[in-house]
Formats: sequence, structure tokens, C-alpha cells
Amino acid sequence: MHKTLSMLVPSILLAVTLLGCASAPLGRNYWNEAHRQFEKGDYADTLAYLDDVLSHDTSYANRASGWKVVILGAMTRAAVEWEEACNEGIYFVPKWEFKRYRICVEQYRRQAKTRLLALLDAIKEFEQATQASELVKLAFPLPDASVVASPILRHIKVGNMPPGDDILDAAAARTLDRHFILQSRDVVGVKDFNALRSRFASLPVQVTKPQFLLGVARTLQQASSVFEAGRLDDNVRRRLVLERARECLRLALEDDNEAVRNAARALARKTRG
Repeated sequence: MHKTLSMLVPSILLAVTLLGCASAPLGRNYWNEAHRQFEKGDYADTLAYLDDVLSHDTSYANRASGWKVVILGAMTRAAVEWEEACNEGIYFVPKWEFKRYRICVEQYRRQAKTRLLALLDAIKEFEQATQASELVKLAFPLPDASVVASPILRHIKVGNMPPGDDILDAAAARTLDRHFILQSRDVVGVKDFNALRSRFASLPVQVTKPQFLLGVARTLQQASSVFEAGRLDDNVRRRLVLERARECLRLALEDDNEAVRNAARALARKTRG
């Protein structure tokens, strides 16, 4: 018996040692990788890792689903801004540039549609993940970027699109970072950008769910314009997006905070029709 125990002890110690050195839980690994991709400015890969987080670890559901909504909101807003700039500039371009502008308009309209529909799915996922939560935990950093629109967009609006793809790619990245900050501002509910950065100096930033969804509803209302006549010309989807915006406002319209209620009422009026 003594011999049997003496043989088992090393095996037990080995097992304990291995468990102690075991790798981090899968959800945490995906979460850390999402942060690494975000720091590199890769929003698409960040989304992919957030999806992995949500599939493997429910303890990250609040943080990951909220971050996913903010990213897709920013991506939607950025695509709409580019579509609007190209659509405005098309009236000023010489004939030999018209085709290039038309391709740009169609490209960003498709992008805006795809991202907006993905945002609708992400909002549903967020609501399911945070059913039992009154607060939303925002555990992501803000990009070190300007909230001023890229000067390239101003040139595009007057029919002067830069010839180099590298210039356009840099402007697109800047625009996406800008809208991520703007979307974060809307869901947190502060107007001053210095105050916003102060809030994000200590993570996670905790926001009430009514305020968070109020900021999301603002994006839906603005982005619904891409489905208007003369653009994607899809009134059914436009009304669907506006209806979803009104649903997002439901909690804000009943919130104890008067400023939140008033902002929700003003936005609700814009979602009619």
C-alpha cells in the first residue's frame, strides 16, 4: 500500500503542476487578441475575435457584445460618410473621372448596407447578452486619432479625388477611427471629447443601458438615409432600421435621467415616417 502511494504522489504532483501552468482560458485569449488587433487598427479582425469570445466565454458577454456594437456602428457611419462625399462630388468631376466616382458611390453604398444590417444583428445579440444587466461595460481603449474629418473627404466632395490608393486608404482608416470615437461619445453620452478621454482613462467605463442604446439609435437614424430614394432606394429596409431605432429608444424614453429622456424624445421624432 505504501509503495502504491509513493508511486502515485509524483503523478499527482505532476498533474497539479501542469494545471497550474495551463494556458489562459480560451475566452481570455480571444479577448486579448481582439485588443491586439484593435491596437493595430484592424477593425475586421477585432470583430472576428469578439465573435470567438462570444462563442466561447459568457463571462465576456457584456463587454464583447457592447464593443462589437460600437465597432459596427463606427464602420456603418464611416461608410455612409464616404458614400455621401462621393455622391456629392460626382456633380463636379470632369467626364473622364465620372466612372471612378460612380464606382466609389456604389462601393460605399454596398458597404453601408452590409455594415448596417450587421449592426442590427449585433444589437440583437447585445440585448440578449445583457438581459440581466443594467450597466454596459466598455472595456476598450479609444484610438489616438483626431475627430476632425479627413481633408481628403473635403477634396472628394468638390470632385478632386486623389489618384493614389495609399492616400485613400489612409483617409479611410482615419475616418474609421474618427467615427469610433464619435460612436463612443454617443453611447457614453458626453459632448466634450476631453471628458470622453478622461472617462476612458480607467477601464471599464460603465454606462447605463438606456444611454448606450440611445447612442446606438442615433446611428441607426442617421444611417437609415442610405436606403432613401436616389441612393439604395429601399424604403422597406429604411423603415425597418427606423423601427429598430425606436425600439432602442424605449428604455431611454422611460429613464430617470431627464436629459436622457429629452434626447430620446427629440430623436424619436426624427425616426417617424
